[in-house]
Amino acid sequence: MYKNNDLLVCGKYYNTSDVFKINEDAQISVEEFGDQKVVVVDDFYSNPEMVRYVALNSLSSKHDNLDYPGFRTTIQVNQLFNIPNYTKLLNDSFGGSHALYQNTLNNVTFNLVKSAEVYDWDYDEHGNACHPHIDNKDKIRYGAVVYLNYENEFTAGVNGTAFYKHKSTNISDCNNKVQKFYRKTGYKNIANVFFTDETAHCNDWLNDGNEYWEMIHLSEMKYNRMILYPGTYFHTAYMNNDDFNDPNPATGHRIVESIMLQGFN
Repeated sequence: MYKNNDLLVCGKYYNTSDVFKINEDAQISVEEFGDQKVVVVDDFYSNPEMVRYVALNSLSSKHDNLDYPGFRTTIQVNQLFNIPNYTKLLNDSFGGSHALYQNTLNNVTFNLVKSAEVYDWDYDEHGNACHPHIDNKDKIRYGAVVYLNYENEFTAGVNGTAFYKHKSTNISDCNNKVQKFYRKTGYKNIANVFFTDETAHCNDWLNDGNEYWEMIHLSEMKYNRMILYPGTYFHTAYMNNDDFNDPNPATGHRIVESIMLQGFN
């Protein structure tokens, strides 16, 4: 019945609390590299098929994809029921007492990204795939990615999310302390320290690094796996170009849910 549901996808009604229900028996592990760590949650969603279905059947646009090759969609839901789950995961994994804004999960974003092999890269344009980024705008404290590709749609070990160190500054965690230091030295825009015009041009994914960036860790892609990390870590998608180049919309994209957790300690 309509009154008991809040999502309409391809002519069918769904309930947000059913679609985005987190699996109580999910397997949690930690990947450590240096003094940094990423939390890995396998079998994250109870109904990953439903999440994937929503991702592939929602209106997506390349005009909203932040200069990444492919498509992006954002839908608004009420996910207040999941706040305690994420809060507990943060407290158990990173310590302290985390408080998330009540609406931090209300925008659900899916990214459907294409291989560089089939994307018309414009070297003269600035592209986000050329360098890592941080997620610390608008009180974003942690970022997360949920992988929604089936295992037969990608090559294991060479896809996922990579984390990087900026070679000239030796910085891999651009936290508040680092940002305050550079602002005191005269940089009004912290991006000017790490991203210059010559680093913003490319015709492929960064992957294993280049003369400006060293990859220090790869969190590998796996179906229904969620990875969670502080938003100030330099990171970006790690893409094997032999994958995600099929014309089929499902098998031809890296399908992920991108999550930004806004809050305070």
